[in-house]
Amino acid sequence: MRILAVSPTNFPPSWYLWQTMPETFAKHGHTFTESPDEADICFFDLHNGNGQYDEDTLHIVLERGIKVVPFDQFEWTDPQKLDDPQWIFADGCRKLIRFAIKGDAWARWVFRFYTNGQIKAYFLRRMPSKWLEFPDFCRPMDLVLYDGHDFPAVSKDELASRPNDICFIGSPNPYRRAMMDGLAASGLFNIDCEFRADLPHDEWLERHRYAKTFVSGDGPGDCSDRIVQLATIAPILKYRNHHKLPCQWRHGHDCIEASDPFGNLEAGDTQMVRGFLDDPQKLHQIYLNGISHLHAHNTSDARCEYILCQLREFGVS
Repeated sequence: MRILAVSPTNFPPSWYLWQTMPETFAKHGHTFTESPDEADICFFDLHNGNGQYDEDTLHIVLERGIKVVPFDQFEWTDPQKLDDPQWIFADGCRKLIRFAIKGDAWARWVFRFYTNGQIKAYFLRRMPSKWLEFPDFCRPMDLVLYDGHDFPAVSKDELASRPNDICFIGSPNPYRRAMMDGLAASGLFNIDCEFRADLPHDEWLERHRYAKTFVSGDGPGDCSDRIVQLATIAPILKYRNHHKLPCQWRHGHDCIEASDPFGNLEAGDTQMVRGFLDDPQKLHQIYLNGISHLHAHNTSDARCEYILCQLREFGVS
């Protein structure tokens, strides 16, 4: 493949997206080009939804009819904000047209490419499969491990000796508050919780090294970049949600799951979490399995191999 990677002209490229691809793609004989006249496929970054694009470039992509693969990192997550379970391509692209009429450039171009038969695959960072119905050409795409955040694993004894049971430091939302309030109300845990987003990053990391688990704070159908920053520091404590991933996290194996997708603890959740904390061997094994999951599925190379595998499945590469 000769790949044209298109990003908005008014924002930097999406975090850890195109820059993670060339080396792995090159191993399979694929190259990236800046020329829409040379490309045989277009990777299209929808970014934050407010982007403007080089219209001339995208007109060439449309006129040549080359394959288009959107990369979507929007928050299609909150069922309380959905008026029906249909996604943007359903019912004659009704919702997609609504976005385009509103003036969203990404929607205008996705609509053109879709109706022209050019969209062959569509990758989503957030894919809440319980509340939205997705076409068969859609696939989930997870985040990649942050550079410099693959820390050496700690021993069972070091993990068990940490003074705090649970740590969450980050911006508030109703789901995070619900979970942290529920855990605190049980009286079963030593908790380090602070709702703030301005802590220096090194200090933020260090605070988590004093806790036996960290709360991923991923929300209903969402995914969390805390996991790709902190999973080598401590075991993951996450919500039960409906976010489809290339490889799902498994409760009791590589993470601990407590609360519903909205952060509401369910019957027995606090005792269950306490049970894992009181079993240092089991807790440490969950931690090590989480690191193995991260290495197998969340490195840049692993994600690129997954994307290429999906594209081959759709006959794109």
